[in-house]
Amino acid sequence: MNWIRSVTIIFFTVSILFGISPGQGRSRPKTKPRPSSPAASASSAPTKIPVTVNLKDGEPVKGFFLRADAETVQVEVRSGRLSIKMSEVTSLVFSGEDGAQSDTNEEGPKTSVSTLADPTLPAARKAYASLRKLADAARIRLPYSQYGTLVIEARPVVEEALAVLPYGSLRSDLARAMEAYTDAGLAWGAVQANDILPIATEPGATLMEKYRIKPGVNAVAQADHLRLDTTLKTIWAVAGAALNNAAYLLEQ
Repeated sequence: MNWIRSVTIIFFTVSILFGISPGQGRSRPKTKPRPSSPAASASSAPTKIPVTVNLKDGEPVKGFFLRADAETVQVEVRSGRLSIKMSEVTSLVFSGEDGAQSDTNEEGPKTSVSTLADPTLPAARKAYASLRKLADAARIRLPYSQYGTLVIEARPVVEEALAVLPYGSLRSDLARAMEAYTDAGLAWGAVQANDILPIATEPGATLMEKYRIKPGVNAVAQADHLRLDTTLKTIWAVAGAALNNAAYLLEQ
């Protein structure tokens, strides 16, 4: 019986050393990983944003937004991927991020095509709005003190837009309008008695050449001054033309 005891002791010793419990003759079957739930799979998929593409001609296109650039906008529709030229689009309406198209009549926030293609345009529109106030002030001939306040308020807004806008017609027009409205303020502030601005001193000398303003003559028929009304009207016309061109570009 002693040899049986010896065998038993040896068996338990080996079991302890190698992590084998008594009675464990076979290895346990490996646990199969559970399949991922549909919810987990759905959460890993990219969110689709429903969008309505309003066209200049034809019915709106509804689908899921994929991407957009300055040339085209791509939408996923039932028949596949559709690429639409930006020149044919008036606006994009995003109706939510729930992964399904909305059948209600409520429209989501509208994003203009031009803003989507060029993120610097909001700053340009803000600058245009400030300059538009100056145009209205010039039209009704707001008092000089109030006009000067509007110039001061508009300048940092326009400069912020110029800092981000690429060089081109829109940037040049906004800068030109701001410069002209500022020059009108300088002329207005330097006017002397009888609404006369001398051309022998500044800013009269520079403004006469810059805007090609015809000077008035004195008693001995010598050109020596600018009339305030003529000066403001000429400068404001330049500013208005630049602002109108900027408005046209912003609508493209």
